[in-house]
This record gives sequence, C-alpha cells and structure tokens, in this order.
Amino acid sequence: MGYTHYFRQHRSLSQPEWQGVINAFAKLLRNLPEHSMSAGGYYKEVPLVIRGLTGTCEPIINDRYIAFNGDEGTLSGLESMEHESMVLNRIKDAEDEDSRWFCKSARKPYDLVVCALLIVVANIATDAYKMGSDGGPEDWEPSLAWVNEVLGEHWRLPKSIAAQKNPIAA
Repeated sequence: MGYTHYFRQHRSLSQPEWQGVINAFAKLLRNLPEHSMSAGGYYKEVPLVIRGLTGTCEPIINDRYIAFNGDEGTLSGLESMEHESMVLNRIKDAEDEDSRWFCKSARKPYDLVVCALLIVVANIATDAYKMGSDGGPEDWEPSLAWVNEVLGEHWRLPKSIAAQKNPIAA
C-alpha cells in the first residue's frame, strides 16, 4: 500500500479557525528545514522542497483548501520526491457523509509538512477531523517538534495519533 495518513472531516472549519490554520501553515512554510527526519528518517539526505499539486509550482493556500506535494526533482536521477498530493479542505461536502481523505507520502521528505498541517488543524479545530496514520507517534515526533519550534506554542499530536500503539504498517 504505502505509508499513508488518513483524515475524516466531520464538519467545516469556521473562517477564524481556517485563518488560524492558514497563518500557522504559512509560517511553517517560511521556516522550512533543509531536510526531514519524519516517518523514520527515510530520505534524510534529500533536501525538503514543497511544491504545488504536481510537484512543480507553489503550494495552493486559499479560502477553500490547502494543497501541496513534494518536489518532482530526483535523487540521483532515480526517484521523484513527490508522491500523492496533500489536500486539506475547509468546507465539508454536505453530500458526502464520510468525507474521508488520505495522503500517501511514502515517507518522502514532504511527510514532515503533511503531519505538521494535520497537527495544526487538530489543535485549532479539535473536532473537525479524526486522523489516522500508518505510522505511530514516533513517526510524527519530528513534525511536532518542528511545529512547536516555529510556532512557539505548545502544540500536541492529534489524540488518535498519540493514542496509537501499533501502527498499521511500519
């Protein structure tokens, strides 16, 4: 399957909640580390670059959603650092009762930012999403440390991630 994060949207975010998510996310992007140690430290020698949906252009941050991916650039010409795009919606689709979403990052460097965005939204809009992951809390710790360092507050892992004892896949 691949290393994946899951999130089910229960409700839309209010405009103040969404603005808080956007502000925090923008600050994180301005303070992007050179490399990522999340998800077990795979690809730790590869520079962390955040791009738009296709691995090129800039991330999308607007009133409706946040969307990004890794860099389409390659490691020794063999492998792209983009995988599946991360898309976080502000508005829950009223016709979609489940509103289940996922991002398969395959442990690539942009996984740090995927987890960071999910940490931010879980702390700002505590009941809007329920999250799961193929990784355990230890895989999310680098993202949590980065969020706390950059945002200067005490952020916590999403409750469902912190309580997870046995990841689905290692």
